[in-house]
Amino acid sequence: MTEQPDAEEQSRAPVLSPPKGLKWLLGRPGLVTAFAWGVAEGSVFFLIPDIIITLTALFSLKRSLLQMGCVVAGSLVAGIFLYQWSQVNYVAAKSMVLKVPFVRGSMFDETQREFQISGLWALYAGPTRGIPYKVYAVQAPAFCALPVFLLASIPARLERLAISWVVFACVGYVFRKRKARRWTAILFHGVYWIIVYVGYWTTI
Repeated sequence: MTEQPDAEEQSRAPVLSPPKGLKWLLGRPGLVTAFAWGVAEGSVFFLIPDIIITLTALFSLKRSLLQMGCVVAGSLVAGIFLYQWSQVNYVAAKSMVLKVPFVRGSMFDETQREFQISGLWALYAGPTRGIPYKVYAVQAPAFCALPVFLLASIPARLERLAISWVVFACVGYVFRKRKARRWTAILFHGVYWIIVYVGYWTTI
C-alpha cells in the first residue's frame, strides 16, 4: 500500500534552492554583503542593492528581508558620512558624488527645488525620478537636522527597496510553484536587471 503524504507535507511551500556557488546568499556573508552594498551605493557606488535582495528573494523571503534591513542600515551609515562631510565642505562632498557614474549636476538643482517645496518629502520622490540617495544626503544639511534626515531616510529607503522586492517575491513564488530550474530563475533575474539598467542609463 502506497504511503500518502501527511497534511503538513502537502501544505509545505515548494522550495527553490540556490546553486552551490550562491548558497552564501542565505547566510551571514549575504547579510554582510547587503550591508556593505548599502554603504557603497549610498555613497560612491552606482549599482543599486536591490540586485542582491531580489536574487535572494528568489530562494528565501526571510533572508531577503533581513538583507533589506542590512541595506537600509548601510545606507544610513553612508547618509551620515555624506551629511556631515557636506556640512563641513559642501563643494568637496558634491564633487565626490558627481564623480559617481550617471550622477548629473542637474540632479542637485532638482533636489534643491524639491527640498524647498516639499521639505523631507523630497526623499520619497527620488526613487521615481531616478535620483540617488547620495544626492539628497549631500543637499540635506541646508534643510534639516541630521537626526530628522536619518529618520526620514528609513521609510524612504524601504519604499524604494520594497518595490523591486515585491516583484521578485512574486516571481520567486511563480518559479517555485512551477518547479522551474534554479538557473532559469537566475537567468530571469539577470535579464531583468540588464533591461532596467539599459533603460535607466539611456534616459537619465
